[in-house]
Amino acid sequence: MNVTRSHGKMPLTSRGARGLHRTNHREGPPPYPAYGHPLLRAGEGNKETAMQIGQVVGHATATVKHASMVGWKLLVVQLLAIDGKADGEPILCIDSLGSGVGDRVIASNDGAGVQSLVGTKVTPIRWFVTGIVDA
Repeated sequence: MNVTRSHGKMPLTSRGARGLHRTNHREGPPPYPAYGHPLLRAGEGNKETAMQIGQVVGHATATVKHASMVGWKLLVVQLLAIDGKADGEPILCIDSLGSGVGDRVIASNDGAGVQSLVGTKVTPIRWFVTGIVDA
């Protein structure tokens, strides 16, 4: 991975006591995942939160469910790519905003957000609706 600086590009390959170091002698893949160096990603620490636009394609009902899911509206949401086409398989989201079939929503998989929303750290819920797109 290269980071553009005012003096050119600097390959990032390791992190020492003073932060990022340049090393041009090393060949091969970088020691960090393909999605970027942890110090250069947005977010708190090394944690990332994914938010993605999706379209509500239906709702789900369950007669037996985890105690943390009782009372929540369950939506089937098809996540959308940047070009507006379907991005993978539909996901199951909890919703407290009142969105319905056909609405475009913002879905998030922030674990801490889900835990605070449902009020427990022990929950199988992974996605929740954080907003309804009105434009």
